[in-house]
Amino acid sequence: YPNPTKGTVNLTGNTVFQTQVYSLQGQLLNAFEGNQFNLGYLPNGIYLLNINNADGFSKKEKITLSK
Repeated sequence: YPNPTKGTVNLTGNTVFQTQVYSLQGQLLNAFEGNQFNLGYLPNGIYLLNINNADGFSKKEKITLSK
């Protein structure tokens, strides 16, 4: 996915991901299922992604939104 992003985030892989988006203060802002989602409705800033799939894969990433 592009990082920084202008809004659209693409996850690569052969599986469907469940992603939770958090503010830096730890507040859950949204949750998505799929390999693409849009953060364009959020203000510019840094967000935390918690990415999981049904196979037990789990990863935490920071992403910068800059429109």
